Amino acid sequence: MTDAAVGGLESAAEPQGPERITFPCFDGFRALAAIVVLVTHVAFLSGFNGRSRLGAFTARMDVGVAIFFMISGFLLYRPFVAARLSGSRGPRAVAYFWRRGLRILPAYWVALTITVFLLHVPKELPSVGDLLLFYGLFHLYSLGNVIGPILSSYTLVTEISFYVFLPLWAWAMSRIPAEGPRQRMYVELGALGALAACSLAYKLLFLGNVGGMSAQV
Repeated sequence: MTDAAVGGLESAAEPQGPERITFPCFDGFRALAAIVVLVTHVAFLSGFNGRSRLGAFTARMDVGVAIFFMISGFLLYRPFVAARLSGSRGPRAVAYFWRRGLRILPAYWVALTITVFLLHVPKELPSVGDLLLFYGLFHLYSLGNVIGPILSSYTLVTEISFYVFLPLWAWAMSRIPAEGPRQRMYVELGALGALAACSLAYKLLFLGNVGGMSAQV
Protein backbone atom coordinates (compact mmCIF):
# COMPACT_ATOMS: atom_id res chain seq x y z
CA MET A 1 0.00 0.00 0.00
CA THR A 2 1.39 3.40 -0.94
CA ASP A 3 1.89 6.42 1.30
CA ALA A 4 -0.86 8.24 -0.58
CA ALA A 5 -3.32 5.51 0.35
CA VAL A 6 -2.45 5.85 3.99
CA GLY A 7 -3.51 9.45 4.23
CA GLY A 8 -0.78 11.85 3.17
CA LEU A 9 2.69 12.73 4.25
CA GLU A 10 2.01 12.25 7.96
CA SER A 11 2.24 8.52 7.29
CA ALA A 12 5.78 9.01 6.03
CA ALA A 13 6.88 9.29 9.65
CA GLU A 14 6.14 5.60 10.06
CA PRO A 15 9.13 3.24 10.07
CA GLN A 16 9.51 1.37 6.79
CA GLY A 17 9.25 -2.39 6.69
CA PRO A 18 6.83 -5.28 7.03
CA GLU A 19 5.71 -4.18 10.51
CA ARG A 20 4.44 -0.84 9.27
CA ILE A 21 0.78 -0.23 10.09
CA THR A 22 -1.36 1.82 7.74
CA PHE A 23 -4.60 3.77 8.27
CA PRO A 24 -6.24 4.18 4.82
CA CYS A 25 -9.58 5.37 6.23
CA PHE A 26 -7.94 8.53 7.54
CA ASP A 27 -8.16 9.93 4.00
CA GLY A 28 -11.93 10.14 4.53
CA PHE A 29 -11.51 11.93 7.85
CA ARG A 30 -9.13 14.40 6.24
CA ALA A 31 -11.51 15.00 3.32
CA LEU A 32 -14.41 15.79 5.67
CA ALA A 33 -12.23 18.19 7.65
CA ALA A 34 -11.10 19.91 4.44
CA ILE A 35 -14.70 20.35 3.27
CA VAL A 36 -15.89 21.96 6.50
CA VAL A 37 -12.85 24.27 6.60
CA LEU A 38 -13.55 25.35 3.01
CA VAL A 39 -17.22 25.98 3.81
CA THR A 40 -16.46 28.07 6.90
CA HIS A 41 -13.96 30.25 5.00
CA VAL A 42 -16.35 30.83 2.11
CA ALA A 43 -19.20 31.60 4.51
CA PHE A 44 -17.07 34.12 6.40
CA LEU A 45 -15.61 35.91 3.37
CA SER A 46 -18.99 36.08 1.58
CA GLY A 47 -20.80 37.46 4.63
CA PHE A 48 -23.07 34.42 4.83
CA ASN A 49 -22.37 34.00 8.53
CA GLY A 50 -23.92 37.38 9.31
CA ARG A 51 -26.95 37.40 7.04
CA SER A 52 -28.23 33.84 7.26
CA ARG A 53 -29.82 31.84 10.03
CA LEU A 54 -27.34 29.09 9.20
CA GLY A 55 -24.45 31.46 9.79
CA ALA A 56 -24.04 30.36 13.40
CA PHE A 57 -23.58 26.82 12.10
CA THR A 58 -21.17 27.55 9.24
CA ALA A 59 -19.11 29.82 11.47
CA ARG A 60 -18.36 26.89 13.75
CA MET A 61 -17.21 24.68 10.92
CA ASP A 62 -13.73 25.91 11.77
CA VAL A 63 -13.69 22.82 13.97
CA GLY A 64 -12.22 21.16 10.88
CA VAL A 65 -8.87 22.71 11.78
CA ALA A 66 -8.91 20.93 15.14
CA ILE A 67 -9.79 17.68 13.36
CA PHE A 68 -6.76 18.11 11.10
CA PHE A 69 -4.53 18.66 14.13
CA MET A 70 -5.90 15.57 15.88
CA ILE A 71 -5.32 13.40 12.82
CA SER A 72 -1.80 14.72 12.37
CA GLY A 73 -1.05 14.29 16.06
CA PHE A 74 -2.11 10.66 15.99
CA LEU A 75 -0.32 9.74 12.77
CA LEU A 76 2.88 11.58 13.68
CA TYR A 77 3.23 10.63 17.33
CA ARG A 78 2.20 6.99 17.02
CA PRO A 79 5.53 5.87 15.44
CA PHE A 80 7.46 7.33 18.39
CA VAL A 81 5.29 5.47 20.90
CA ALA A 82 5.34 2.24 18.88
CA ALA A 83 9.14 2.38 18.71
CA ARG A 84 9.44 2.83 22.47
CA LEU A 85 7.01 0.00 23.20
CA SER A 86 8.88 -2.37 20.86
CA GLY A 87 12.34 -1.19 21.88
CA SER A 88 13.20 -0.21 18.29
CA ARG A 89 14.51 3.02 16.83
CA GLY A 90 11.95 5.76 16.25
CA PRO A 91 11.65 8.21 13.33
CA ARG A 92 14.78 10.19 12.54
CA ALA A 93 14.54 13.91 13.25
CA VAL A 94 16.05 15.03 9.93
CA ALA A 95 13.64 12.95 7.85
CA TYR A 96 10.74 13.99 10.08
CA PHE A 97 11.36 17.74 9.66
CA TRP A 98 12.15 17.36 5.95
CA ARG A 99 8.76 15.76 5.32
CA ARG A 100 7.01 18.34 7.47
CA GLY A 101 8.62 21.12 5.44
CA LEU A 102 7.66 19.51 2.13
CA ARG A 103 4.08 19.21 3.30
CA ILE A 104 3.68 22.93 3.99
CA LEU A 105 6.32 25.25 2.56
CA PRO A 106 6.39 24.77 -1.25
CA ALA A 107 2.65 25.20 -1.75
CA TYR A 108 2.52 28.02 0.79
CA TRP A 109 5.40 29.88 -0.85
CA VAL A 110 3.69 29.68 -4.25
CA ALA A 111 0.38 30.91 -2.81
CA LEU A 112 2.09 33.71 -0.87
CA THR A 113 4.07 34.88 -3.91
CA ILE A 114 0.91 35.03 -6.04
CA THR A 115 -0.99 36.84 -3.27
CA VAL A 116 1.66 39.49 -2.61
CA PHE A 117 3.21 40.12 -6.03
CA LEU A 118 0.35 39.37 -8.44
CA LEU A 119 -2.81 40.07 -6.45
CA HIS A 120 -1.11 42.89 -4.49
CA VAL A 121 -2.44 41.90 -1.07
CA PRO A 122 -1.69 44.03 0.84
CA LYS A 123 -1.77 46.98 -1.56
CA GLU A 124 1.59 48.24 -0.36
CA LEU A 125 4.49 45.86 -0.82
CA PRO A 126 5.65 44.60 2.61
CA SER A 127 9.15 45.41 3.78
CA VAL A 128 11.96 42.88 3.43
CA GLY A 129 11.72 42.13 7.14
CA ASP A 130 7.99 41.48 6.93
CA LEU A 131 8.43 39.29 3.85
CA LEU A 132 10.97 37.19 5.73
CA LEU A 133 8.44 36.77 8.52
CA PHE A 134 5.70 35.77 6.07
CA TYR A 135 7.82 33.37 4.03
CA GLY A 136 9.35 31.85 7.16
CA LEU A 137 5.93 31.52 8.82
CA PHE A 138 7.02 33.50 11.85
CA HIS A 139 4.57 36.38 11.43
CA LEU A 140 2.21 35.12 14.12
CA TYR A 141 4.86 36.09 16.66
CA SER A 142 5.02 39.68 15.39
CA LEU A 143 2.23 41.91 16.73
CA GLY A 144 2.14 43.99 13.56
CA ASN A 145 1.89 40.99 11.24
CA VAL A 146 -0.28 38.48 13.06
CA ILE A 147 -2.66 37.78 10.17
CA GLY A 148 -0.41 38.08 7.13
CA PRO A 149 -1.35 38.44 3.43
CA ILE A 150 -3.01 35.00 3.51
CA LEU A 151 -5.68 35.22 6.20
CA SER A 152 -5.58 31.60 7.35
CA SER A 153 -1.79 31.25 7.35
CA TYR A 154 -1.79 31.66 11.13
CA THR A 155 -2.98 28.06 11.33
CA LEU A 156 0.18 26.96 9.51
CA VAL A 157 2.31 28.78 12.08
CA THR A 158 0.44 26.97 14.83
CA GLU A 159 0.85 23.67 13.01
CA ILE A 160 4.60 24.19 12.72
CA SER A 161 4.84 24.88 16.44
CA PHE A 162 3.19 21.50 17.02
CA TYR A 163 5.60 19.85 14.60
CA VAL A 164 8.56 21.26 16.52
CA PHE A 165 7.10 20.38 19.90
CA LEU A 166 6.23 16.77 19.07
CA PRO A 167 9.75 15.28 18.70
CA LEU A 168 10.91 17.26 21.74
CA TRP A 169 8.03 15.77 23.72
CA ALA A 170 8.83 12.32 22.36
CA TRP A 171 12.48 12.71 23.41
CA ALA A 172 11.46 13.86 26.91
CA MET A 173 9.11 10.90 27.26
CA SER A 174 11.86 8.50 26.24
CA ARG A 175 13.94 9.76 29.18
CA ILE A 176 11.30 8.60 31.68
CA PRO A 177 12.14 5.05 32.86
CA ALA A 178 9.46 2.39 32.58
CA GLU A 179 9.50 -1.38 32.98
CA GLY A 180 7.63 -3.13 30.21
CA PRO A 181 5.07 -1.95 27.64
CA ARG A 182 2.21 -1.70 30.15
CA GLN A 183 4.06 0.67 32.46
CA ARG A 184 5.30 2.62 29.44
CA MET A 185 1.72 3.06 28.29
CA TYR A 186 0.70 4.27 31.74
CA VAL A 187 3.51 6.81 31.60
CA GLU A 188 2.41 8.00 28.16
CA LEU A 189 -1.23 8.35 29.15
CA GLY A 190 -0.40 10.01 32.46
CA ALA A 191 1.91 12.53 30.78
CA LEU A 192 -0.67 13.36 28.12
CA GLY A 193 -3.32 13.82 30.80
CA ALA A 194 -1.01 16.16 32.71
CA LEU A 195 -0.26 18.09 29.52
CA ALA A 196 -3.97 18.47 28.78
CA ALA A 197 -4.64 19.64 32.35
CA CYS A 198 -1.83 22.21 32.16
CA SER A 199 -3.16 23.46 28.82
CA LEU A 200 -6.66 23.85 30.24
CA ALA A 201 -5.36 25.61 33.34
CA TYR A 202 -3.31 28.01 31.22
CA LYS A 203 -6.32 28.78 29.04
CA LEU A 204 -8.55 29.44 32.02
CA LEU A 205 -5.90 31.65 33.60
CA PHE A 206 -5.39 33.56 30.35
CA LEU A 207 -9.11 34.07 29.76
CA GLY A 208 -9.50 35.16 33.38
CA ASN A 209 -6.76 37.77 33.01
CA VAL A 210 -8.23 39.03 29.72
CA GLY A 211 -11.67 39.27 31.31
CA GLY A 212 -10.27 41.22 34.25
CA MET A 213 -8.47 43.65 31.95
CA SER A 214 -11.65 44.16 29.90
CA ALA A 215 -13.65 44.92 33.04
CA GLN A 216 -11.08 47.53 34.12
CA VAL A 217 -11.23 49.22 30.72
